[in-house]
Amino acid sequence: MHLTRVERWILCNQYRIIELLSKDEHEKKRAREAQNVLENGYTLLYRHYCPAYDDGMSEELCREVLDILDLYRLMINSRPNIPTNRLRFPGFDGNDEIEVRCLDFAKFFCDEQESKRYVEIQRPDDFNSHMPMLARYRAMLDEWRRMGSPMEPLTTEQVERILQAGGL
Repeated sequence: MHLTRVERWILCNQYRIIELLSKDEHEKKRAREAQNVLENGYTLLYRHYCPAYDDGMSEELCREVLDILDLYRLMINSRPNIPTNRLRFPGFDGNDEIEVRCLDFAKFFCDEQESKRYVEIQRPDDFNSHMPMLARYRAMLDEWRRMGSPMEPLTTEQVERILQAGGL
């Protein structure tokens, strides 16, 4: 990430304001750290203090996350003869750069968006699976598409095939 001197100066001043207005000691400490990073031009650390200054999430990846959530909703609403713990949405890996974006986007749609579009999906704490999941979800979506992408209630056998495709 590259920031101009002016951008660094503006952000540093924003962090000064946060430090002055905050009552939380942790937040004050983080604001002081950010000021130090920005004032001294520690470019490697910019992303820790300027997370909104990245390229964002592609439309393709956003759609893929929604497809994954839609598939889980379809499987749950199909009421298959499968233990509910196997239908629980595992989330995304909070330690993987791409999956963190997916995690945040899924969390936004499930918890933060006003419509709370996916209320029936039982989620793990903080949506963090603590293991890579995107490849598994892609395999599940591929299996569902091989079935012709049915939107009516799925049979228990279809849900089982989808879950097995993802190794779940």
